[in-house]
Amino acid sequence: MQKGYDNMKIKVTEDKELANQIRAKLKERNNLCPCKFVDAPENYCMCKEFLEQSTGECHCGLYIKTEE
Repeated sequence: MQKGYDNMKIKVTEDKELANQIRAKLKERNNLCPCKFVDAPENYCMCKEFLEQSTGECHCGLYIKTEE
């Protein structure tokens, strides 16, 4: 694990309706983020943008990264 990330926790949004909608779109798009328009490896869920951010929600709101 990279230094500084050992206290990070990723969880799914508590909004079940939103989570179900996003998961349905992910399934339709073969795991390509529904918020991204370019079919590129960095845009597949969990996207590179989210994995590299320190804390907060992913762009589509499915995942939330927090410090434990």
